Amino acid sequence: MTMDECKKISDSLNIPKYTPQKIVVKENANDDTEDVGANDEKTIADCLAYLNSVKISPDMKIKVVDFEKDDDSNHHIDFLTAVANLRGRNYHITEGSRHKVKMIAGKIIPAIATSTALIVGMNGMELIKSIVVCHSFLLYLYFQTREKKLTS
Repeated sequence: MTMDECKKISDSLNIPKYTPQKIVVKENANDDTEDVGANDEKTIADCLAYLNSVKISPDMKIKVVDFEKDDDSNHHIDFLTAVANLRGRNYHITEGSRHKVKMIAGKIIPAIATSTALIVGMNGMELIKSIVVCHSFLLYLYFQTREKKLTS
């Protein structure tokens, strides 16, 4: 599928406008406090105004930063903790502390390296099998042609 075909399809989609529901969450029936998100519409309007005011230049460059869990000055673990806890609140999953997120993040990198090494090893085995089969086939062809030359 080309980019133009994809754009054509996405332009033809009829996506309804999102209208957020106003939900008030109270801890008990006697709770008469105002919901924390009562000024969400103003906050959203302020965010949209800010985003519309941002000037995007084609000269902007993205800087790639390596993940480092032990360097607190880059705030990687703080960001992961915030995102994980927001996801936890959204899906009613127990939130984690910064220390727990740091511990889990420290285990993910070795797990990725291990699974990558396993996949590379399996691909290597498949490559060796292909070479052996190809080599056997070439030997077969060689001896077939040699036998024909000797008998003729």
